[in-house]
Parts: sequence; structure tokens; C-alpha cells
Amino acid sequence: MATSEGGLSASVNLKGRGGKDDRPLIGIWLGPGNVIVEQRVLELARERGWRVVDMRWYEWEVPQDLKLAGFIAETHALVVRPTLLELGCPLVRCGQFPYPRDGVIPAVIEDIAAAGRLAAEHFAERSFRHVGYIHYNIGGHFDPMYAAFAERSEELGCECHRLRYRHLVGAEAALPKREKSKLREAEFAEWLKRVPKPIGLFMFGDGHVAKLCVRIQDLGFDVPGQVALLGRGNQITTCECAPVPISSVDIRMTYRADVAVRLLEDAMAGKPNPKEALSVPPMMVVARESTDVLGTTDPLVARAVRFLWDHCAENVGVDEVAAAVGIPRRTLERGFHEQLGRGVNAELHRRRLERCCELLKTTKLSVTDLAPLAGFRSTHYLHVSFRRAYGMSPLEFRRKHAGE
Repeated sequence: MATSEGGLSASVNLKGRGGKDDRPLIGIWLGPGNVIVEQRVLELARERGWRVVDMRWYEWEVPQDLKLAGFIAETHALVVRPTLLELGCPLVRCGQFPYPRDGVIPAVIEDIAAAGRLAAEHFAERSFRHVGYIHYNIGGHFDPMYAAFAERSEELGCECHRLRYRHLVGAEAALPKREKSKLREAEFAEWLKRVPKPIGLFMFGDGHVAKLCVRIQDLGFDVPGQVALLGRGNQITTCECAPVPISSVDIRMTYRADVAVRLLEDAMAGKPNPKEALSVPPMMVVARESTDVLGTTDPLVARAVRFLWDHCAENVGVDEVAAAVGIPRRTLERGFHEQLGRGVNAELHRRRLERCCELLKTTKLSVTDLAPLAGFRSTHYLHVSFRRAYGMSPLEFRRKHAGE
């Protein structure tokens, strides 16, 4: 390879650009919001003997003499560079939302409505009677997710509250960004003070939820005691570094990359394109401190639930929980039924099954090994309880979620 006087390469060692690398060259345009997807695409490309080049190094242009065997692009790329559809090589879209050319080109997208339903179920499992969401406009891409969240919440007996920030016009629209943010903050503060509590709030992005967490605490509300927060995306560095670690819907970005690469592989082999975009549902809610609570207005019940959750893998019963909180057993049972609609043992059983599901999805432990970690002393009892609750065995549940 030729070098310049400074010792830097004077030519690019890519197929079609004078180099000696004969591996199939795959172009990608995925952008900074898809780092997880890009990393997985690169990993899968290595396994297939592909060479990957990122269009960011070409200032988001595709050189004419770059001989590509295939291309994976996010939706934004097709909007700003429609000529990508004329590259002359198989192209796969990896995005979040439907696109007019789906069916013409193969695509994999996120099932955002399923994310909304999963969020509603997460709050309902924690006995929240009031939930809410915040958005900026009508007719946005995330409307199907919020609609599904509201519909599923109401099906589960939760009242859904919505804050839609008003549209700024005139002098307000011309204000600097920071001044506009102050208007939004005042609007949110007024709304939050007005809605019933405890309340579970769901938003489309983890970063927005982390910022919201700061505002809520500045307003003097407890997270998660008064306001539980749930995001979407499960961006680890955002969720775990937030003021209160954020629970989030895992939207399976790695698996979306798997599907995109498989679609590209099929297209490169001359197989017909799917007639519509392949939709990937979310995997699960990854629970962290921001929703690690039950939606109860009784502080004694809340303390009892915390003790029960912390000790669900142990051999605890109603008497132990009542003693830990310092109230009579009968008072504790009455409080649970009034606040949660179920007794102490029923909540303990629900929490153990929830923990079992988490272990089945996130570990390779055998059912025998994970049973005691979830608080089940008998594997047989776990099997019976699991089938009664979910209509399938633990292993069937694991197989159903395999590869997610």
C-alpha cells in the first residue's frame, strides 16, 4: 500500500478502491443512536467474512467507485439520501417505524405498540391505579405506542393521564431554547402536582426519563415512591447512571441487527424480499429502582411490600412480614387487600413467579437451579404454579423467548 510523506496511507484498502481485500464490502449508515445495532452488525459480518465500512467517514456520502455487495441503512439515511435506493446492490432498512418503501426493500422495525402494552402491564403488575405519559405533538411516530399504552392500561383497570405540551406560536416560538425549556418545565410541574399519586409515568426514551427524574426530585416528589418512571430502549449507560436507576423496555436492538443481517444475506443470495417490514416486539421490562415499588398510598403496606420483595427467595410468611413492619397480621392482610386487591401470600407468589420469568429470560440456569433463587422450594410446585399462571411450562417459556 502506498504511503504519503507523513507515513499515512495514501489509498484506501477497500475492494473497488485499488486495495487487495477481496471480502464482500458492506456499507452501513446507522448513525449515533444505533451503536448497539452497529456493533452487532460488525460482529455478524466478521462471522460471514464481510468487510464493513461506515459512511460517516465519507461525510455521509457514498463514493461512486465504492463497489458494495450490500448496504444496511437507518430510515434517516433514506430520507436525506434517496439515491441510496439506486446503489445497484441489495439494501436493507433497519429502523423503528414503518416507511413507504417497505415491501420494495427488505426492512426490520420495532413493534412500538407492543412496547406500550408491555409498559402498561409492568405498572399494572405493581398495582398502580394511575399511570401517565408525556409527549410533544399529535401525529408523531410514537402515537401508536402511547395509544397502546393507554388502551392496555384501561383494560387492566388503570386510569391513564396524558400531558401533551402545548404548541408554541408567535413570540414564544421565537424564544431561545433554554427559555422554551422553562415553559415546558412549568407546564410539567403544574400537571404533576395535579395528577393523583402514586403514579407510573412512561416516556419514549431513557434519556428523557432520566432528565424527568431530576425535575421530579427538584419539585419535591419521591422517585419511585410517589412517581415511578419507565423508559424505552434499555440504554445501559443512561439507565444505570441516572439519578435513580431507570427501568426500561428492552427493545432488542441486538436482535434487530440479527434480522437485518439475515435479510441482507438473503437479498445477496437472490432470495425474494419480504412483502412487508419484519416487526420485532420488545423482550421485557428490565426493572431497576425507578419502578421498584408497588402503587400503594399506605406507607405500611409499602414497607411490607419492600420487605417481602427483598426476601422473596427466603422462607417468609405473613407473620414474618407483619413483624418486620411492626403491625398485627390482621391489619397487614387488610391493608394488602385494600391497597393491592390481594393478600400477602398472593403478592409473594406473584413476585416469585416474576423473578422466575426474569431468570428464565436472562440466564441459562436449569429450572432445578433457578427454582430456589426465585423462592420455590419444590421444582414440581414451580412447574405447577408456572403453568397455571402462564399456560406453559418454564422450559416452553424459555424457548418462546430464546434469541430475544
